[in-house]
Amino acid sequence: MGNLMKAGIKYSKQTSGESVIRLSICLLLEEKAFVYLLRCNDNSLYCGWTSDIPKRIKAHNAGRGAKYTRAKLPVELVCFEVVLQTK
Repeated sequence: MGNLMKAGIKYSKQTSGESVIRLSICLLLEEKAFVYLLRCNDNSLYCGWTSDIPKRIKAHNAGRGAKYTRAKLPVELVCFEVVLQTK
């Protein structure tokens, strides 16, 4: 969860079941591809994909992300989904 905190992803412990959710998120972060949704500072939404969520959010907030988000900083992660890759 340290990488999530470094990337600016906020979370808080609210219930005893939270540790299960945290473990699930850590396991999911080992997957290869994600689709993610960001909320920009003007309350608009941006959708993108990445193989490293913390690194990508950090890049967005440093102005090295998508052109759309550069003028709408900071951004916050709203949600993400694992992309199931089939061969």
